[in-house]
Amino acid sequence: MITIFREIALRQIVTKQSKDISLGQLHDQLTELMTEIDNFESEKNKLLTGFALRGGEGSQVDDLRKQLDGESHRFFRRKDELMRQINEVQALREGEEIAVGSLEGPWELKVGDDFTALAGAQIVLKDGIVTAIRG
Repeated sequence: MITIFREIALRQIVTKQSKDISLGQLHDQLTELMTEIDNFESEKNKLLTGFALRGGEGSQVDDLRKQLDGESHRFFRRKDELMRQINEVQALREGEEIAVGSLEGPWELKVGDDFTALAGAQIVLKDGIVTAIRG
């Protein structure tokens, strides 16, 4: 016999409570990101204006603007991703079982065991409570 580690899938049964918690977390992240975007855009405009007023050359201003615009695009891609996640959570149906992650757990493997059974381990949660252990 040998003890090995195997991946165990975590699944969750969707409930109103789990949706509300997930949506709350995503909305909090979105609010925080929007504050970061507002602050960044304000600082970007100040920086560009100050650079131009100090006599920065046109090409230097353009290079700085491109660099800052690239950072702006990263913020807005993150915003789009959060909006996509919010839409996905809103579309979930109560009672639906979804994958939420995985963890590793020990398994005592011995001669004659069905090795394919290792891949099928699952823990099912409902509002943080284990409701089933499979495999």
